[in-house]
Amino acid sequence: MKFWSILGAGFICAVQAAVSSNGTTGAKLAQIKNLLKPQLSENARIVFPNSKEWVEVTHRAAAPRVHPGVLFLAVTSVHGWTDDISKIQGGIQIYMRGLNHISLDPNNDTVYAGSSIIQYEVVQALYPYGKQAGIHCLYKYVSILGPFLGSGHSVLQGAYGFADDNFVSAKVALHDGTVITASATKNQDLFWDLRSAGHNLGIVLEFEVRIFPRHAADVLDILGWCTT
Repeated sequence: MKFWSILGAGFICAVQAAVSSNGTTGAKLAQIKNLLKPQLSENARIVFPNSKEWVEVTHRAAAPRVHPGVLFLAVTSVHGWTDDISKIQGGIQIYMRGLNHISLDPNNDTVYAGSSIIQYEVVQALYPYGKQAGIHCLYKYVSILGPFLGSGHSVLQGAYGFADDNFVSAKVALHDGTVITASATKNQDLFWDLRSAGHNLGIVLEFEVRIFPRHAADVLDILGWCTT
């Protein structure tokens, strides 16, 4: 198999300038080839903009290639229903684990969290501030968002209701690539749809939920399995 190496955009610009500037271009390109060749795989080829092969190796990136109907799955952690996941064949997995940030808004008693944050990360982040969120299920490595978008049972639901009762807002990437905020005052239809039936309406990038004062009895219930 041959591997084609296409030079970076900035470097291409420099080479293109050299191609049109003077008669020493050939020597310069040879020097560039000799410099790069040892860094590449054995069968790699270096192609410059003035080469006949340039169009052949760059046409794939010349325009977007859209394939409607390709299944995809946004993955926030490692927990899911096997019978549903097994239906996706030849699809694209979008791994969201890098979106696990969390920030406190003490003025509004809410917390902003990345879509892939998992249970124990929220507990550990809120504990030093004497806060807790009514969004926790019974297993520390499960994501917050997965159960949350299906209304979400919580170990604190007797006090604070279902997890989505504490839903304030969410940033959502839609099918056309736009990112919008859904809340009780913005894009209300999507906001209410995200509560209890939100898994197939877009990809949630960040969400905001209410937080509450921490109580000793609640801490024993939650922190025990989140910190062990």
